[in-house]
Amino acid sequence: PITSPHLMLNHTSLLGIGRHLLPETFRMEPGSRLLCNSPFYHIAGCVYFPLGALTGGYELYINEFVASEVLEIIETEKINFFFGFEAHFNTLANAPEFNNYNLKSVEHILLAAGPEWYDKCKRIFPGARVIAHHYGFSEGTGVSMMYDETDPVFRKYTNGKAWPGIEVKVVDPVTGAEVDEDVNGELCLRGWSRFQGYYKNEAETEKAIDDNEFFHSGDYGSKDRNGNISYRGRYKMMIKTGGENVSEKEVEIFLESMPGIRNVQVVGIPHEKWGEAVTAVIETEPEHNFKQEDIIAFCKGKISRYKIPKNVLFFNGDDWPLLGSGKINKIALRKKVVDKLQ
Repeated sequence: PITSPHLMLNHTSLLGIGRHLLPETFRMEPGSRLLCNSPFYHIAGCVYFPLGALTGGYELYINEFVASEVLEIIETEKINFFFGFEAHFNTLANAPEFNNYNLKSVEHILLAAGPEWYDKCKRIFPGARVIAHHYGFSEGTGVSMMYDETDPVFRKYTNGKAWPGIEVKVVDPVTGAEVDEDVNGELCLRGWSRFQGYYKNEAETEKAIDDNEFFHSGDYGSKDRNGNISYRGRYKMMIKTGGENVSEKEVEIFLESMPGIRNVQVVGIPHEKWGEAVTAVIETEPEHNFKQEDIIAFCKGKISRYKIPKNVLFFNGDDWPLLGSGKINKIALRKKVVDKLQ
């Protein structure tokens, strides 16, 4: 993936989400009240922006997600439609003033989080009638949405079907051949929601979109016989933190520019609030004795806040787990980091 993917989306892609989202899942109507907590540079902020205009509903956007303020807005504005990632729900649930507010007005939740958050959302918002799992990414605008099914297991563990006009296939990432039902592979899509390409970057566009117009997402997951999609993770080295995608390589390249750093690897480790936490593992030159705060101070103001490592570990030369090729074993490294931070 390119370091800074500037995407080209047309109006069909952006408005199409509302066309399918509204009648089939979210069910906004005149008088509905939506709180959107995603900025406009995020794809969620873009696609939810027209929903109020399309329905005659009410939309409220916030500048910053502060738990106490969001809780007050939900209660006073009688918000009944809410969208969020793991970090949003976790921040609300752990706020000291959480029990001081009445959140029963929230009836519809769009959940961009793991299966474990389905039950947690029901506890946070006791009035919720529809909790919809969503699978999507910037290049695909929105891919699938859990329909209003009654089977709780089905609702919790799949991301639903692709919307009409969108095709999703699952392929072997090496051979490109489609895999069988319920077998994990790379999720690929084509249809009206797919982006037009990377801005002024034809080479990367050609890499991402194949000859049959399918975009290869770098995500892995499966599709069952009924067409239900189950997202399971990333093939590409990306960290999903607080609803944002962070390239491990981008942060590594940046940290390598800091004088005194000999080797650096960046991994994502599970985090209750952020989903994954950006974690840097660093080997310094012998004459340097950095601390975590030195690394973070170097990052501030130079890269986006959500890309700044939340954890920094320091390794010596013999600490790195290596593959037979001599390359660092990222899988083993991630496990080693998790063990050290527990």
